[in-house]
Amino acid sequence: MAERGDAMGAAVHLRLSQQKYLSTSDSRMHAVLTVAAGELGPARDSAEVLLVDCSGSMSTPPTKITEARRAAIGALDALPDGVLFAVVQGTDRARMAYPRSPELARMDARTRDEATAAVSRLYAGGGTAMGGWLKLADRLLAGHVGAVRHALLLTDGHNEGESVAVLDRALRECAGHFVCDARGIGQDWRPDELRRIASALRGGADSVRVEAELADDFRRLVRAAMAKVLPDLLIRVTALPGSRLRFVKQAFPAELELQPTSRGERIAEFRTGAWASGEVREYQLAVELRHDGEPMAEDLQIAVVQAVRADDGGEAGPPVPVLVHWTDDPQRSSHVDPLVAHYTGQADLNAAVLAGCDAFDRGDAEGTRRHWARAVVLAHGSGNEDVLARLRRLVQIRDAAGGVVAVRPDLRRVDFLNAAVGSNISTRGPRRAESPAAAGPQRRCPECDRRNPGDARFCECGHRFGTGSGR
Repeated sequence: MAERGDAMGAAVHLRLSQQKYLSTSDSRMHAVLTVAAGELGPARDSAEVLLVDCSGSMSTPPTKITEARRAAIGALDALPDGVLFAVVQGTDRARMAYPRSPELARMDARTRDEATAAVSRLYAGGGTAMGGWLKLADRLLAGHVGAVRHALLLTDGHNEGESVAVLDRALRECAGHFVCDARGIGQDWRPDELRRIASALRGGADSVRVEAELADDFRRLVRAAMAKVLPDLLIRVTALPGSRLRFVKQAFPAELELQPTSRGERIAEFRTGAWASGEVREYQLAVELRHDGEPMAEDLQIAVVQAVRADDGGEAGPPVPVLVHWTDDPQRSSHVDPLVAHYTGQADLNAAVLAGCDAFDRGDAEGTRRHWARAVVLAHGSGNEDVLARLRRLVQIRDAAGGVVAVRPDLRRVDFLNAAVGSNISTRGPRRAESPAAAGPQRRCPECDRRNPGDARFCECGHRFGTGSGR
């Protein structure tokens, strides 16, 4: 495994992991790009829009709209003074809940009380048209280009009030303007819709299995959004003559498909969304190429990867090269880079969970068991405890390593949806040897519960640790 391009003096550090040796019959180079944010500077202005589903189904049972109100109030409580914010009542139309006019308010004691009172009056009635909610959020946030802009969307149903084409058009119009996290509640929403929103708007999609947990989830999401200080970062890939970029996708902390925001003959740029200081993400990329008489047994550059600030186009850190080394040695060319192998396995895990969900919906009992058994093996083998915990609610696991499982006869719909929407959550791949200082007690993050090395100053979610041990 070759790892290059550490840029310790830069705001963003890039490291590329690849197996550069290819045989002359190979045609694709895979690599994993680690992007680690350093100190990104002082916090910028932040803007938050809460998109609360108030469709008629939120009244069945009545606890859903009650918990939605409580969660929105909890999110308002988590917003610090000075933040720009708004609350949208989402039905088949998008209406302003607070403020009444289509603009953002500035958080202070008065506006907090007024917004809390407005949220407490939210009621359920009407349909669901999430594209309209997102377009209103886009209009509200449009006048605050320099701010870190975030929306939090809650729904309990599928997008029956508008066509797929309308939602997709709204996502294209909103892409790159703000980050949106999407949450499902109840048992009638569609995981594919929430994941499509999260992928297009560079957020996360998940659900709460117990309605009473929604308020804590909203507070956590808002605090994480407030920790972001860089509104957007672009990954720019330049393919050199003789090569072509096949894809770039986010691999960690969740698998997300990325579409280029601009693409020329050789250069493609991909938006990654807002970043917090100390945050780490990983991306998998593939470059197509073929041996056409190039020299053997030497390193050749086939592409360049850069991190670019979206606001001014400036480089956020030194670029890293993607290399190829043509060889006739089958031992060298048959080796697979450990990070590439890990994230290929995480993609297979995601696919296995979803294939089992599709089989379950078709009534294919054996197909369901077979796909979820494979998912259990992959989750267990890679240490993906998050996805494994979701699978345990779907199957009884008798032998995780061997894939001996039985589908639970009492499987609940909320657990099924929770597994489907979260199947793309990944674990980080194998790391290089830790420094001696990192060998001390691990630090558990109070925000996301992730374990970090003992000398970590930041959690991967962006939380800054104190100077003492532990949290």
